[in-house]
Amino acid sequence: MSVTGSTLELYTDALRIRSALSLGFGSVEWLDGFPETALAFRNGSLMVIANTGPTQFALPSDFDVHYRIVLSSGVSDVGAVGPDTTAWFESVTATTA
Repeated sequence: MSVTGSTLELYTDALRIRSALSLGFGSVEWLDGFPETALAFRNGSLMVIANTGPTQFALPSDFDVHYRIVLSSGVSDVGAVGPDTTAWFESVTATTA
């Protein structure tokens, strides 16, 4: 049994989501338009955004219309990605935005 908020819980959730969304297949699309401290890519219906910087940054104002957060290693929501945090966002629209 994992402890809420533990690294084990994060990894277990990541593996479950990876399986459910069939990640690891297909191609990866690198995304531009994020701060210099961010790395972002899309694989299928999932967008991954890693913020390596010391401060959070805001996502586009309509981001929550297209995506919902499914996993985060730190403080994040559909409006911002926290410092030193990686977040996974699943598309909620038929086509990725």
